[in-house]
Amino acid sequence: MVLLKQQNIRTALLILSTTIYMLLGAAVFSALENETHQEQKKNYFKTYNRIKDTYNMSFQDIEDLAEYIYKRRSINWALEPWSYAGSVYFTSVTITTIGYGHSVPQTVSGQIFCMLYAIIGIPLNLTMFQAIGERMGVLMTSLLRRSKRILGIKNKDVTLIELVAFGLIIWTVFLCGGAAMFSRYERWGFFRSMYYFFVTLTTIGFGDFVALQDVNNPGTRGFQSKTLYITSTLIMIYVGLAIASSVINLLVIRLMELQQPKRRKKNLSWKSGPRCDKCRSTNGGCKSQENVNLIENHAVTILNNFEDELVFRSYKQLRNKTVS
Repeated sequence: MVLLKQQNIRTALLILSTTIYMLLGAAVFSALENETHQEQKKNYFKTYNRIKDTYNMSFQDIEDLAEYIYKRRSINWALEPWSYAGSVYFTSVTITTIGYGHSVPQTVSGQIFCMLYAIIGIPLNLTMFQAIGERMGVLMTSLLRRSKRILGIKNKDVTLIELVAFGLIIWTVFLCGGAAMFSRYERWGFFRSMYYFFVTLTTIGFGDFVALQDVNNPGTRGFQSKTLYITSTLIMIYVGLAIASSVINLLVIRLMELQQPKRRKKNLSWKSGPRCDKCRSTNGGCKSQENVNLIENHAVTILNNFEDELVFRSYKQLRNKTVS
């Protein structure tokens, strides 16, 4: 019961801290972005009124024009959204839950198939990345042990903190490499390329920047083959997702380790029953009231310990698999 209460308290604190983190982030984003948004909103209405007065257009006419411009942009994308290559790109961002939103099914049959496809594809994809992440954790552990051996460090055991730090370093290097690639072939700035790649690998997928969309991009046309560029982009995304999955998996394990309460050893014996704290005797050797109460609660304590083992079993297996 004590363990259960501690877990409930820790869960409540975790919910509270996550909520506070979300609200603080909202405050920061509001402070950073709201002024720019209001300025853009004023400029939009100025443009709207100018077009309306100049060309004597109604609100619906302007809405139709805006929709036409958006559709025209999608027609001129470098990658046809529903060609086979474009469909491969769409299914990739669907089952990885990136979901840029740059291309979406328009027909009812396509929308129905998208839902059915995602129900199977998303769990399958998450399971795949979970397995890859665990294998990468084993590989990083091996690399760290070899590095310690080469450096002459006596303690060759790899801690979870070291694994997390090593994984973050690898992910940062790969993130910079991908940003350099997209900066070269999409003609974006390096920071915007890194922003796009980070949003992609964390599966946030805002869709404000999407590769392979600009037909007039000289960098994309300069690539030897559009198919080769599409393939390279998908490979970079999938490898980056595998690395991100491994790092996030390690971070989750670390947070679980911090969140789980430490277990206290019970003063009992499975074979002989509970022992009295005063005389250290078992069931029949002490007649004190404390020992009588201990005997009465012995079965409940054993069941609580068994439940405790069930709670920690899967977590311990996952942690041992990662750090072994």
